[in-house]
Amino acid sequence: MTRAREGFFDGVSGVSGSTYTAIIAAIDAAILEGVSGPGEITFRDGRKLVYRSLDDLIRARATYVSLKNAASGSSGFVIRKKQNGGAV
Repeated sequence: MTRAREGFFDGVSGVSGSTYTAIIAAIDAAILEGVSGPGEITFRDGRKLVYRSLDDLIRARATYVSLKNAASGSSGFVIRKKQNGGAV
């Protein structure tokens, strides 16, 4: 396992995109419930995410989105059509 730069949770190697989706959904649920102080989220596989504040959850969410995108080879956006020139 690699240590996340903020040090408040462990990055996970070998995790599928659907697992990252479940982790992100759990973080979203905690954010929507409202965070007033320290807490933790326990996932179905026993993994725990301990946070100190809403800011920790937001950073953790961003990190897991990046991990999910890296695992799927996605950069998070796609340019579908490039158009040169001015308005017609």
